Amino acid sequence: MSEFHLRQDSEPMSLGGDQSNYMLSTISRLEKKVDRLSDIIGNLVRFEERQANQSKDITDIVKELVELKANLQNLQRKVDQWINRGIGAWTLAVIAGSILGFMIKR
Repeated sequence: MSEFHLRQDSEPMSLGGDQSNYMLSTISRLEKKVDRLSDIIGNLVRFEERQANQSKDITDIVKELVELKANLQNLQRKVDQWINRGIGAWTLAVIAGSILGFMIKR
């Protein structure tokens, strides 16, 4: 790129045919690189948007899971209460049956 330096009096150097072609090919090559970079940046933006959407979806799922766990704990507590009530009822029935059996035998 030394052929593009300015002279001491700050006037641009004139370009010959070979230098002009070299400059055009360099510009073309740079344009291709800029196009590739813009494509890559576009892909990164799409990836970031997808990641943000997935993060929101995961947050929603976690909230729903927390609610389901709380509901499950409530249900388990209620089932345990009914089991304990059932055990109590059977205990009373056995005691009452034993008392009746004892009274009938007397």
